[in-house]
Amino acid sequence: MSTESSDISSQQLSRWQQLRQKRWFRWAGDLAIFALIFTAITMWQSRALVKSGAPAPQFALVDMQGNEHELQQYQGKKTFVVFWAPWCGVCGAESDNVSRIKSWMGERINLISVVLDYQSDEKIQEFMDKQDVDYPVLKGNRMVQQDYKISSYPTLYVLNEDGAIDYTVVGYTTTLGMLWRALL
Repeated sequence: MSTESSDISSQQLSRWQQLRQKRWFRWAGDLAIFALIFTAITMWQSRALVKSGAPAPQFALVDMQGNEHELQQYQGKKTFVVFWAPWCGVCGAESDNVSRIKSWMGERINLISVVLDYQSDEKIQEFMDKQDVDYPVLKGNRMVQQDYKISSYPTLYVLNEDGAIDYTVVGYTTTLGMLWRALL
């Protein structure tokens, strides 16, 4: 009986080896492992953020022109709230994706950004000029940073029409990732 068992094991092993020799199988396996690692890292990074389903903490902040914006005025549509810092290189890389989503989705979503951890209005404006920012920029404060539990940049909160948190993402988000969250 042990001979039969070992024959079956060697047949299964040889089948595994046959599959591993196929390029598409190796690619699929490698991509699955990458996706698993990526998902685990993303979940770990966002573990301390305000949880999905919770109401988004309210705020009233001014934009670069001095106009006040209250978060509650954006209810009724899905709302992207992007937290960033002017010194953050990843934020600069993501800025184009934010602009692209604003352009593609138009009036179907609200998109605002909140700048945190800045030294001066001039530094914010430098970032905006360098990145060709075409979306609203609100000047955040320590209270907002604490309420949203922001500890790294960029951080994206996606709010539903009722103002509750649907998704959170820490780190670079691709245009496709933002589009996917906008359409869900």
